[in-house]
Amino acid sequence: MTFPGHYADEQDRTPLRFSAPVPASVVRAGLDPEKVTPHVMRHTGITRLVKARVHLPTIQRISGHKTLAMVMRYVHLEDNQIDDAIAAIDTDFLNSVTHRLHTPDIPAPKGRA
Repeated sequence: MTFPGHYADEQDRTPLRFSAPVPASVVRAGLDPEKVTPHVMRHTGITRLVKARVHLPTIQRISGHKTLAMVMRYVHLEDNQIDDAIAAIDTDFLNSVTHRLHTPDIPAPKGRA
């Protein structure tokens, strides 16, 4: 359980219940329990959701964070994500602007070009 679920008993959501079996599972997987912790697994999960372009309020709900500010602690933008965002703005903007819609049909005053 990397993220809290919806349980009738709030005790089921405590980090201790999750933390206890993790080291043994990590060792069985051949990984280093000093490096693969519940926090690292949670961080990785949230980062993957961000990279999959899941909306931040959805990630907030999945992760159980009370605020978006807490979710943002897990968000690390990469250059290609920034480039993709700018490209999306450019694409949407260029496809929405047309000469006909954005040029008035008012003739220029005589003597001016």
